Amino acid sequence: MTSRLQPSLKAELLRYMAGENSDGLDNQAAPEQEEHSEAQEPSPQILDTQDLLQRIADSLRSEFTAFQAIPHRGEAGRALEDALRHTLERHLPGRVGLRSGFALGVDRSVSRQADLLLVDALACPALLQAKSMGIYPIDGVIGAIEVTSKITKRKWLTDCAKLMEFRQLLPSSFLQSSALPPAGMMFAADADSSLRTVGDWVATRFTEVREDERQYLPNCVVVLEKGLVCYLEIENGVVKLSFNPINAGMVAVIESPQLHLGVFLHLLLHELRRVLASRMRGYLLHLLKEAHHLPHQKGGLIGLESETIQTTFAITQQLADAAAFFPDYATYLGDDLSGKLADSLHRIPVGP
Repeated sequence: MTSRLQPSLKAELLRYMAGENSDGLDNQAAPEQEEHSEAQEPSPQILDTQDLLQRIADSLRSEFTAFQAIPHRGEAGRALEDALRHTLERHLPGRVGLRSGFALGVDRSVSRQADLLLVDALACPALLQAKSMGIYPIDGVIGAIEVTSKITKRKWLTDCAKLMEFRQLLPSSFLQSSALPPAGMMFAADADSSLRTVGDWVATRFTEVREDERQYLPNCVVVLEKGLVCYLEIENGVVKLSFNPINAGMVAVIESPQLHLGVFLHLLLHELRRVLASRMRGYLLHLLKEAHHLPHQKGGLIGLESETIQTTFAITQQLADAAAFFPDYATYLGDDLSGKLADSLHRIPVGP
């Protein structure tokens, strides 16, 4: 007796597209199936998400390598930016728009030109939009990425200063006491030093700047050929990977070309979600103040004695968090991700 194999998903789709009747085919095999005491349930198909992310990284790496052969440095740089832009467009929510150009502060100060600006595509207007660049108000800009073919210490210091200036642009007055600064990241195809040396650059700069300036340091450095440098945040005794340098106790160096792109996407979405939620909370708080005629004061509300106002304020916080929700990449990367990261994680202490 021969056993009937379950058709693959691909075969089913091909038969459906060809107009074949799968029920009829199944009926033809019915006499054979009757010989079984129990029908065999098809096994669920499991996607190897870590392998998928590795393939995405390999594809981006091959594009970066090819574009580095362009003899004109400026054109090669633009090609690298386009490769990263297209990759992020395929994997970030439609809420996140990818642009090039300048961010404008409420005091009319303008950032230096950013390789990639991440904007709130649902709400950010363009004050000026040309083919390859634009000027965007900082209230609608949620991040920036500096892209380079090979990062050196000099290049890192230059882009660090550039991103810190960008992250300190002033938003509208009602956001200044509540909104987080936009994200700022570096993305390189390769580095002229080891990834741990890049981590040392980050740690050294962390200790050099004033404590109140640390929140504006770059959130991460991605080196496609080597891994990812970000932070280990310590909060209530819990240590976790983070893009947030404020509560950092250590710099995290993830030496894993297999996993770092997935970790980068996960932490990027988490940080963008935090920035968007803080903007929404700031605006909702502004509306709450206006509705209840509360005095404006930097750093908080005056007149929150009313239980109704307190409840309304709590609801606005929850609404802002819900409106800025993105699915979490880490949920889909597998249960053993933390274990694999532990094997490739190097820690550089920077906190007290």
